[in-house]
Amino acid sequence: MATIPVHSLPFDQAQTEVLEQAKSQGKAIRIELSSAMGFRREIILPSSAKAEIDRVAALQLRATLPKAAQGLVWRKVGYREHHGRVTADYIILAEELAKTVLQSTQALGANLHEIRLQGCTEPLYPDPKALDATRSRMLFALISFTVLAAIGQSVLLEVQRGQLLDQLGVIETQAQAAQAELEARLQEDGPNGASAANVQAGLEAFRMTAFPLVYLEDLSRTLPDKVWISELTMDRSGVRLSGFAATDVGEVLSQIGALPWVGSAQLMGPVVVDPATGQTRFDIQMSLKAQEK
Repeated sequence: MATIPVHSLPFDQAQTEVLEQAKSQGKAIRIELSSAMGFRREIILPSSAKAEIDRVAALQLRATLPKAAQGLVWRKVGYREHHGRVTADYIILAEELAKTVLQSTQALGANLHEIRLQGCTEPLYPDPKALDATRSRMLFALISFTVLAAIGQSVLLEVQRGQLLDQLGVIETQAQAAQAELEARLQEDGPNGASAANVQAGLEAFRMTAFPLVYLEDLSRTLPDKVWISELTMDRSGVRLSGFAATDVGEVLSQIGALPWVGSAQLMGPVVVDPATGQTRFDIQMSLKAQEK
C-alpha cells in the first residue's frame, strides 16, 4: 500500500505521479491529510463520561460551535485523564476538503483504501457518516440532520435565547405546509396511493426530528459549563435528558424547569454522586407545555 501525505489541495505534480504510479502497479492508496489542514479543539469531560466520550464530546462541540458545526467533520487524536477529568483532543476539518480528496483520487482512477487525518485514531474514509452530507452535519449520535435541509438551515442553527418559541412556531408552520402538500398528493394518487396513515407517520417523524434540535440548542445555552449532556431523546410523553454534572443537580433541574417550553421536569431515579469526582449522572424527564406537543 502506498501512503501519500497531503498538506494542501489540489494535489501537486509529485502526488499525482505517485497516484498514477500506484494505479499502474495495482497498489491501494492511503491518503494522510496533514493535521495543519484542520484545527484542534480540546473537550474537557468528567471521568465518568469516558465510556461515552465520543458521543458526549460531539455534543459539546455542537454546543460550542452552533453556527459552524455544519460542514465540519472531526476525529479524535486521543484523550488523557487527570484529577477526575478526561481531556479529549480532536482535529476538526472542513468536510469539503475530505470530499475533494475523495473525488480527486477517484477521478484519477486510483484504488483508494482510506483517507486519514494525521494522528487520529479513525479514518475519515471509509466511513459513510463522515462524508454523508445530511448525517455528518449534525455528527451527533442523537439526531439525524435529514430534516434540516427541508426546513432551512438557519431556522435551527440561528436560534437565539428568547426567540425559541418563535422558532418552534416556524417549524410548526413548516409541518403544516408539509401536511397540506402530502394531503394534496394523497388526493392526486387516489385510493391506490399513499395512505393517510403513512402521511401521519411522516409528519410525526418530522416533528420528532426537528423539535429536539431546537431543544438541544436551548439546553446547551441554558445549562452551566459544569453540565455535560450525553443524550436527548423525544417521544410522545416528552423529552428525556441524560448527562453528567459537577454542580448541584437540583439547580440543573430548576434551570430546565424555567425554560418556556417545559411544562415540568423531574429526576428519573435516585441521584448518585461519585465520591471520587463529586460528579453526578442524571436522567431528567421533561413534559412539554400544551402548545409544544
